[in-house]
Amino acid sequence: MGGGSEAEAPPSLVFARVVDVIDGDTIEVAIDGAIETVRYIGIDTPEIGQRCAPEATETNRRMVSGKRVMLVRDRENRDIYNRLLRYVYSDGELVELKLVELGLARPLKIFPNVTHSDEIAEAARTAKANGTGCLWDPELLAEARRLKALATPTPTPSERIVLEKMHYNAGGDDGDNLNDEYLTLINLGPDLQIDGWTVSDASGKVYRFDSYEWRTGTRITLRSGAGVARGGVFYWKSETPIWNNAGDTLTLTDSSGNTVLVYVYPN
Repeated sequence: MGGGSEAEAPPSLVFARVVDVIDGDTIEVAIDGAIETVRYIGIDTPEIGQRCAPEATETNRRMVSGKRVMLVRDRENRDIYNRLLRYVYSDGELVELKLVELGLARPLKIFPNVTHSDEIAEAARTAKANGTGCLWDPELLAEARRLKALATPTPTPSERIVLEKMHYNAGGDDGDNLNDEYLTLINLGPDLQIDGWTVSDASGKVYRFDSYEWRTGTRITLRSGAGVARGGVFYWKSETPIWNNAGDTLTLTDSSGNTVLVYVYPN
């Protein structure tokens, strides 16, 4: 038998009471006497302070607040913030799908949790084509484009890149195990062409990406040692460790030199 039995895995379906609505795609529920934060799978709603955020949050609240909802797991149990990842059903409706149909949420396809991605994508296409909701309203979109054109450009890009893992201390002697020194990034924004993007450390060592299409919802890993780049795994080809175990700064920049992400450890 392999390690880990089905009995040890989290249940694929549970019922829980919603105790708080955080925003359009995040809630808190009571499960077995504990409070858990649940992040909806497959969608993304505007952040607090952004256009359409109040409407998304209020609609989510009307659909689930105080109710007994059904939570259904996909492939992954939790995200990098330790939130439960679940499809949420309220009064027999898939809440993620309903928010997209109402034009209050966009699809967010992150592998391997893609059970409902096709129907969510189709609902988004229909909502946008019909101008449904505040996300796709043609007049509001035109006004947003006008304001963007008038605004002073900012050097900070809008790409949503998250550092998923920073494994700066390789097992054993770092110098003998360079490929166990690595970092993993996930793209939560649109598809990106990252040729010319760079990763650097505090001492000025730089890795430059060749031509690569970084699809939304996918990960890339950069290892310090040598190897053949494939499947989103890249190799710095350094002969010595890159990352200082006592503390360092990771900086990700785009091809124009704009800073996309900075991570300082320890923090």
